[in-house]
Amino acid sequence: MHSPSDNSTNSLQDNQHHVQSLLRHFDAQEAAMLAFKSLLVDIGNSPEDDVSHRNLRIRIDAASDLCQRLNQDATLLIQTAAAAFGIPQTDFSVRHLIRLYDVSAPAIAQSLRESRRRLLRLTRQIQGISANTAWVLSEKRQIRHAVFQHVGGEVASDRYDASGRRSMSADSVKFNARS
Repeated sequence: MHSPSDNSTNSLQDNQHHVQSLLRHFDAQEAAMLAFKSLLVDIGNSPEDDVSHRNLRIRIDAASDLCQRLNQDATLLIQTAAAAFGIPQTDFSVRHLIRLYDVSAPAIAQSLRESRRRLLRLTRQIQGISANTAWVLSEKRQIRHAVFQHVGGEVASDRYDASGRRSMSADSVKFNARS
């Protein structure tokens, strides 16, 4: 006769393919996040030319498409796994799976733990790089704006006024004096 805990253990073993699918998905997410991290670094370091901008735009679009597809896949995987485990979708989490597999399959629990840790570490790195990239882009924009204002004659300098004429202060002109 099977006890309820035996049924629970059998259920966990039967649902290992869902966990394996989640682990493969986490690997795909990690690869996408590494590519996105590289993209953010390249955006901050990119030269100001049309070819670089076009290449970055292509990479940004590809990253966006990949993230959308991964998000759709994650939603489907979570729905399927939650139904298979009999867990409400709102309560389904990697931590919950780790607790379920800690006793019955420690290797799977450890794989889930490591995947979760890697994804969280990458998320923190991407947040930091994203903030730095945003700052670099803001500074580049301010520099371009200041240069454009000076070149376009919107701002006076020490030597020239906003219309482009040489500016002279009244103190620099002296009458009846030898130079």
